Amino acid sequence: MEKLTIEQSRNVVGGKGITGALLSGVGSITKSVSELFANTVGSVATTVFTAISLNKSDKLESKIGNSSFKFDNSASKKAEIEAANKVPSIVNLF
Repeated sequence: MEKLTIEQSRNVVGGKGITGALLSGVGSITKSVSELFANTVGSVATTVFTAISLNKSDKLESKIGNSSFKFDNSASKKAEIEAANKVPSIVNLF
């Protein structure tokens, strides 16, 4: 090995290749963008599915991706059914 002079050391250029850190950074950005897209699609799909199915059932639980929704309408439905099927009492008629 020979020792470089000051002039030669000023002409040495390094780091012209693609480094692992650069590839890792690009991979992280790509992963974040794809997760954002998947979560957005999941949120929209969960909202649409829930809106369509909301009045068709007493209890509803939907989960798509990271989005989840729970709905329990059984108490109000039960009160509605009891009110519709209530037989008048004989005591109240007189």
